Amino acid sequence: MTENLKNHLERLGNLKGNSGFSFTKNLSFVLLLSPAFLWAQVDPVFVNALPSILDEASGIECVHPDTCWTHNDNNDGARIYLIDGGGVFLGQRTLSEASQVDYEDICKDNDGNIYVGDFGNNDNERQDLVIYRSSPSAEAGSLVDADRIEFTLEDQASFPPPANNRNFDIEGMVHHGGFLYLFTRNRTIPFNGVCKMYRLPSDPGTYVASLTGSFFGNFSEIYSSITAAAISPSGGRLALLTNGSLYLFADLTDGPDISGSSTYNFFTFTPAFEGISFVDECLTYLVTEADNSGPASLYSLNTCDILTSLTEECIEPPLTYSNGRLAFRDELLGSITLFDTSGRILFQSGSGSDFDLPGFLPSGIYVAMYALEDVSGTMRFHHER
Repeated sequence: MTENLKNHLERLGNLKGNSGFSFTKNLSFVLLLSPAFLWAQVDPVFVNALPSILDEASGIECVHPDTCWTHNDNNDGARIYLIDGGGVFLGQRTLSEASQVDYEDICKDNDGNIYVGDFGNNDNERQDLVIYRSSPSAEAGSLVDADRIEFTLEDQASFPPPANNRNFDIEGMVHHGGFLYLFTRNRTIPFNGVCKMYRLPSDPGTYVASLTGSFFGNFSEIYSSITAAAISPSGGRLALLTNGSLYLFADLTDGPDISGSSTYNFFTFTPAFEGISFVDECLTYLVTEADNSGPASLYSLNTCDILTSLTEECIEPPLTYSNGRLAFRDELLGSITLFDTSGRILFQSGSGSDFDLPGFLPSGIYVAMYALEDVSGTMRFHHER
């Protein structure tokens, strides 16, 4: 194991952890059982500070190679801003008949429509989630018509839910195959590392967003709490951004059911990255909010550099699964916590060498978190009854 990866996994508290990622049918994120862990370490490159009016930049969408829309997250009068590839201010528009509670991401469709997501929900208690669809081709400073896409989340019944179930804050959005896909920023206490994904139509109306999958990154909020999403112009790559990493899903298939493969890229610094957009099939632009380290800024990151610098590490977890039983290798003793793919704790074992899954547990994907004397980690597996 390289020193960079070893140090990084130690920071995550997950030294013997995740073995890899895939993006599979029905938009379900699944960890591979193979011990091969594909990772990269490519840092974003600073481009320029953003105009001072964009102190809380929280989304970006590039409609041309040198023209991008961005926005603040709140208290800004439903405005979106046009910047060039150097972060220079080009103009602004105001969305007509729109409010602004917490704008968290922006995306576009193939017809040139822009979607602005007013769905930030840090406390998991909002019941007024809305996405504004517009075609902002008017002159700078003008009002532009904005249609409303109002929605609720099919699995949220409490506002707010209990602390260990607070995973309804949406901060990422992409348009693909005629649908909008939404990604949650996990706010659970304790943090369980799961990102949920929802799908809803992209036409104006009122909908219940369908929960179509979930994704487990790791147990570090900095490196696994999703702050933005982007899809490449061809629809072949999906990027999920955190403050300290990028999960890149490549070779996506077309249609509402997306499949593909994924890798993990971590950064050596962690500003408040809040927005990402593809410029072409390789290049992405990232925006940060202003924080103690400096003003809101524009960065670039080449995803092709990530894919060409992949390193494969063999990280064999000390835990195995077979025929309904989880067991430690080499007579090790440790505790096991069992999660479903929504991050709910199902069972916990005391210190021991194995753990028999209850007979009534349905077939499916589960996550086992293990803890030994000097190491902890996770393993995802497929259980068959």
